[in-house]
Order: sequence, then C-alpha cells, then structure tokens
Amino acid sequence: MEKDVFHEGELAVQRKLGREKEASRLKRMIAPVIFPGMVPFIELQTVIFVGSTDVSGQPWSSVLYGDLGFLKVLDRTELLINPEKIKSPKSDVFFRNIEVNPEIGFLFIQHESRTRFRVNGHVTKENGILKVQVVESYGNCPKYIQAGKLILDNAHNADSSLVSEGTVLGPAELDLISRSNTFYVSSRNKDGRMDTSHRGGNDGFVSITTDGTLMIPDYPGNNLFNTLGNIHQYPKTGLLFMDHETGTVLQLVGEAEILYGRDSEKELAISGDTGVFWEFRTTNWIHTEGHYRGAWELYTYSPFNPVVE
Repeated sequence: MEKDVFHEGELAVQRKLGREKEASRLKRMIAPVIFPGMVPFIELQTVIFVGSTDVSGQPWSSVLYGDLGFLKVLDRTELLINPEKIKSPKSDVFFRNIEVNPEIGFLFIQHESRTRFRVNGHVTKENGILKVQVVESYGNCPKYIQAGKLILDNAHNADSSLVSEGTVLGPAELDLISRSNTFYVSSRNKDGRMDTSHRGGNDGFVSITTDGTLMIPDYPGNNLFNTLGNIHQYPKTGLLFMDHETGTVLQLVGEAEILYGRDSEKELAISGDTGVFWEFRTTNWIHTEGHYRGAWELYTYSPFNPVVE
C-alpha cells in the first residue's frame, strides 16, 4: 500500500474542511528529492527562511542571508550551506537549535517572480559545512506574495545589532506586527518534522486582540494544510516578521489554535470566504534591530489579498 505523504494532522484538517480530494490530487507534487528545475532557483537565493526546534521542542523561524553561493544543491538529495558566507547574525537561535535537533524546514521565496519552494530535512555538520539531507520538497502557488525586491548590503555588520527579548509583546513589537503585510511561520508535527511557510495579505491583515493574541485569517490555498495540520497535532509554532525600513527582525514563539466556522459577514470577507482563522499566543520573542540593512522596493501587492477591515 502506498504510504500517504500527509500525516494525521494534515488529513484531519483536510477532512474537517472537506478538501480530501483536492489535496489527494496534489500529493504527487511532494517528493523526496528536489525537482531538477528548482536547483538553479535555490542556488540563486541570497535570503532564505528556515525553521528549527529548540531543546524544549519549541519551533523557531529564522532568516539567513549571505553572499551568492552560500547555498549549494548536491545531487538533488542534499543541500550544502557554508556558514562562512552567511552574513546574518551568528547569534540567531537557528545555530543553537541545530546542535540539539537536526530537523529543519526551508522556505525559498523570490518575491520578484512570486516563486516559492519548500524543502524539509535533517542537518549535520561536516568540516564546518552544514549538510541537509532532503526528506521532502514541493512548490507552492504564488498567491498572497507581494511582488518586490530586497537588495541587501552585506557589508553591514549584523553581529553588532541590538537584540532585546521578552515574554509580553511591547509597543514596538505590536506596531511592527500591525503594519505588516507578510510574515513567515515555522511549525512541526508530533514526530518532529519541520516545515516553514509564508503568509501574506494587505497591510494589517494580522489583527491583535486586547490581550495581545494574534488573529490570523487562513486564506484559500492549495488545500494541503501543512501548517494547519502541524498546528492541529502540535500547537507550538514560530513566527517571523521583518521591517525593511529599519532592518528589524521580530521572532515570536508560542502556541497556535485553529478556529473554524467563523462565518459572520465580516469574518468571511477578511478570510477570503474560508471562515477559518488561527490564534497565536506569544510566550517569548526576540527583537533584533539592525538584523540586516537593505533596500526594499514594492512592485505590487498580491491581487488575491482579501480585504482588511
């Protein structure tokens, strides 16, 4: 019998929302190797997003950037990362996390072309090089990606950035979240398999309740429900927001909960008619001011973005 590429959490959400057939038709897109056409795309990326898990089992989302060539694909089953070519802060939790848990999930995204590709696998260190054995890889549709380009100044000394941490979101953190039109989310299933994805919408699409809980609409997508399936099984989740004007990166960790059947006229409008949201309650955050220095040019918002009220 063919092994299902979906775990029980993903299957549960697909059943709950009546999308089993749609998801099943797409299962062949998930493969244990990188598709040949995506190899040059991956190797041209100088900014990537990656999820990792700390010693407590909490997923974190990180952004790594560096010189062209810091990332190589070896025979479609293995990725090589050269830490010496990475320019992002070496203090990032990613580097600590992979010392205790080898499971990681990559998101490669090019905003100019609205192209994104995910690779999940296991990382090991060999002679100073990070080697990632591919477990699964697959592409995503271009929906909700804002078209634009980020040009980084890699002469910037990211290790001199100003880092602050906390457990309760403060004014600066709330402001960044409330202005954002994009964030990145890392999650895992109960067996530890990591995944990193993208969420986008119009400015302010993530709303914040009076107690600091983030309310995130789940828009229509590919019906695989990788992120929601992970949350169903394992609520601990990591988010990452970026402020291109200041080079600030905000990493949040906490617990998420899926909300179904939110079918008021307003809720249907802001969720793109799905009536599905997820709440995120922050337990810890890391605010890194000067994480990067770059110039962001926004071309156009995604035409698929639902309204924000």
